[in-house]
Amino acid sequence: MLGACTTWRPVPPVVPLPSDSAFAWPSVLDQAVDAGGRVDFQRLAATRGALDIAVAAIAQADLASMPGRAERLAFLVNASNTLWVYAVVRGGIPDRLGPLDRADLLRLSRFDVAGQERTLDSLQRDAILPLADGPGGWRVPLALYCPAVSCPRLARTPYAAAGLDAALEAAARRFLSDPANVILDPAARIVRVSALMAPAPGLLATLNRYRTIPVPLDYRVEPLPFDWTLAQAP
Repeated sequence: MLGACTTWRPVPPVVPLPSDSAFAWPSVLDQAVDAGGRVDFQRLAATRGALDIAVAAIAQADLASMPGRAERLAFLVNASNTLWVYAVVRGGIPDRLGPLDRADLLRLSRFDVAGQERTLDSLQRDAILPLADGPGGWRVPLALYCPAVSCPRLARTPYAAAGLDAALEAAARRFLSDPANVILDPAARIVRVSALMAPAPGLLATLNRYRTIPVPLDYRVEPLPFDWTLAQAP
């Protein structure tokens, strides 16, 4: 089990070739992620090569060579998703992410992202979400994987600047069309929604973009409890 005072071990001194870097993360997704977006962490722990190369490539990337917003955003979302997988594998693959585990993984463990030391929390809060500001930016958090049952699942295709808007739309549709994340209670006139979705004005209209049966706009919104059980491929 992970501890809140863990000192994170450095990434192995892997120096990936450009061809290896481009291949590594797609290879991880192909070999260890099932159709439901669940990760086979045990398999990755046994065959670490591609995952280590992907993490090393994140450390050695050059953000200055990515002038476009879409290119930077795609890189950083992939980096966050990769590092979450890596963190769980390096942390011993707990069955559930308890409060101490979450504090360790999100705010204490540090990773090299394009030459800058970051926690997973600061990577998302300070690097990714500022790039999500603007129309449609609310979909970006739904593309950010974390390994718990209530989190967005891992897309089996890496994000890329080309087609990024369509990929974010697919991430939103995948998450909001999942009946585990939006539950109607017609008797009480309540819709229970994932806690990742803020109960802001217009939320129900947003949900209805992705539903075959719309939520009545006068329903009260309540958050669903968050399940921190690890979402592993069977």
